[in-house]
Amino acid sequence: MSQSLLYHELKELYIDTLTNLPNRNRLKKDLESNNIELMALLDIDEFSTINDLFGEKNGDIILYEVANSLKNYFSSKDFSIYRMDADKFAIVSLNKDLDVNDFYDLCLAFADKIEKEAVYINENEIDINITIGIAKGNGAIAYKYSQRVINYARTKLQRIMIYNESFNIQKSFEENIKWVKQVKIGFRDNLFRAYFQPIVNAQTQEIYKYEALIRYITHEGKEIAPAQFLDVAKRTKLYPNIIKIIINDSFKLIKDKNKRVSVNISFDDIANDETTSFIYDILEENREYTNLIEFEILESEEISDFNEVTRFIENVRKFDCSVGVDDFGAGYSNFNLLTLLDIDFVKIDGSLIENITTSKDLEIIVSTIANFSKEFGVKTVAEYVSSEEIYEKVKSLGIDYCQGYYFDRPVGYEKIK
Repeated sequence: MSQSLLYHELKELYIDTLTNLPNRNRLKKDLESNNIELMALLDIDEFSTINDLFGEKNGDIILYEVANSLKNYFSSKDFSIYRMDADKFAIVSLNKDLDVNDFYDLCLAFADKIEKEAVYINENEIDINITIGIAKGNGAIAYKYSQRVINYARTKLQRIMIYNESFNIQKSFEENIKWVKQVKIGFRDNLFRAYFQPIVNAQTQEIYKYEALIRYITHEGKEIAPAQFLDVAKRTKLYPNIIKIIINDSFKLIKDKNKRVSVNISFDDIANDETTSFIYDILEENREYTNLIEFEILESEEISDFNEVTRFIENVRKFDCSVGVDDFGAGYSNFNLLTLLDIDFVKIDGSLIENITTSKDLEIIVSTIANFSKEFGVKTVAEYVSSEEIYEKVKSLGIDYCQGYYFDRPVGYEKIK
């Protein structure tokens, strides 16, 4: 092999060809050989969306511009800059005396600069936002901690953070690892069960239907709520199994005890062909009972394709299923949903209900939702009704149905008569 070819191969191994910055491989070698103690990871927010909107070629231009900005801002005498992944960069301090708080101020000033100076591509103004995680430690430790804190910063909606042991990030990782294992065991050993919480007529307090809610029942019989495991299930591709369990258990309650049941369904479920095929198949198999099952579309999760949701609603309506929107008034909700989707009911988000007796603003919002829904012939459900005072308030506002601990907690199939 010629020296020239060998040189180019080695260069490609350690240099990013787009930005001409040292790459992840170079950083790993530098972490092994140099006494690195302070570094930061920088991530361009929503870069995949930028690629989707403007194309990968323009995405490369943005990466090139960010790389140049980093090189110009952080002097090569005091810092080394690396391009790590598609939208990630590393900033390593070469100054052993640099204080972590001073480094934070530098990174913060750079973030301000980047976000104030839009990138122009073909006269299109593209705003860039970044997240930065900073960590201090011995070489690979600094790298590991900076990875952890940048992810933690994103969950906390912070633009820049310094790693701190008090964040208990390691504990969170250990908890996730535990629950990945527990979720797999749960599916293997049939430990997941649907529990059912009654939804009552607001005027008579008679049970109208039940909402199906997933629970993990340990081998010892302990009930574990979904807050402990649902996010992990979503990230491990095991989540589609949960709605299958929910629907199967719901049909058992419908067929054995003649109850009406409402099932939560997310946009991700609707967009998953395997999940929707399962739903249509089980509805076909149980066609004589399908008028007793309802679907609540989770509105707290962004609906990115209303055509897909509309198709789902049209398909389940062929089986005489009712359809509603859950978490109405939270997240991305707007009254336009009542015109965009053919729905039968909205469930008003619990954050609007739980403090309604002490907030006139919340009362006005809930009253507006109730009145607006009536104009469209859409029923309303109030969740988080935990006291008689809250119940009387929502009833006075004309809410049609109520759900909450004031009436009953979620219970297993065996406890429903």
